[in-house]
Amino acid sequence: MFSTHYSFDKLYGVNCFEKMTSVVIQYYGYAPELIGIGVLCLTNFDLGNMNSDKIMRRSNLIDYCENVLGITCIQYTSDSFEELYESIMKAYDHYPLGVYVDAYGCEWTPFFNRAHIFHFLLLVKIEEDGNFIFADYYFKKTGFIRIEYKRLRQMLKSVNIFVLRSFNANACFSSLNYLHETVALYTETMLNNDREKTCEHIGNFLRYLTNIEKKQFDTSWTLINLKWMSQDKIMFSHALKY
Repeated sequence: MFSTHYSFDKLYGVNCFEKMTSVVIQYYGYAPELIGIGVLCLTNFDLGNMNSDKIMRRSNLIDYCENVLGITCIQYTSDSFEELYESIMKAYDHYPLGVYVDAYGCEWTPFFNRAHIFHFLLLVKIEEDGNFIFADYYFKKTGFIRIEYKRLRQMLKSVNIFVLRSFNANACFSSLNYLHETVALYTETMLNNDREKTCEHIGNFLRYLTNIEKKQFDTSWTLINLKWMSQDKIMFSHALKY
């Protein structure tokens, strides 16, 4: 249903959930850069934790979507495939949704037959034969992914449904306020010894990154590449365990 309405031209984030969430917020009419601002905040200034784990990042991104963008992410978890499948079918015609699967069975990822890691897929279409079309973190390389019903039954772990409660026309300003408040908390709790210098440095960086009048919300490619390198290192570490 949603395949003709989704845009994959701009994918923001450093992991599968963040990138597919950026597609969802575009579907709901927001600029994709808003996820870029949120992700930047969660990546670099999350309570001073420069190495936030993926679970914490995901939780905070959900809060950001809820409180700033007005998008509620409802997650269904169950050991019963039938219950998860039912939640998909009920929401499919109404809301964007994605699923967490076991990456061990995803042959287009580096974790195929190597590591049991949760991997997020955005549901694009359910075909007449009951099979599924998804997009994910690797969309730029792989395009759409077709997974048969029987195979999804073995891989499916949870379902996430994105519901827009209310559109926030001032989301860009709310995002910047959210970012500044988090940075303030970061500097106060973690860098008291050199607070003035740190605040000046971060303030200059934020003014460069988020110029309201010119609407320059893009993160530098240097930062994006560094984040990707960091995420790849984390994923590689996970893979080594297997």
